[in-house]
Amino acid sequence: MDAVWSRIRDRIDKLGDGHAHEADWRKASEPRPEVVSSISDLHEQTKDLEITAAEREVLPAAFNKSSRVVNFGFECNYHALVFFDQAGKCWKVIKW
Repeated sequence: MDAVWSRIRDRIDKLGDGHAHEADWRKASEPRPEVVSSISDLHEQTKDLEITAAEREVLPAAFNKSSRVVNFGFECNYHALVFFDQAGKCWKVIKW
């Protein structure tokens, strides 16, 4: 399982580090990503994540700064919450 997670994480890291467009994320992930439509939706989708209070506090500002936020699913139930800028490029990624 460690090898599978490593491969998925490497793919997610490559997309994030390359500030990939949403279309590239869609090609790399499972079908039917979920658009995060509000801050309350953002809190709902991240409530069970093991992130620090400081990381959690910046989520609303990141949501407001983004033109679009999407939760992409990958195999083995891994996810990437991706924040996109006005150009459609990712600028922040939270992985779990």
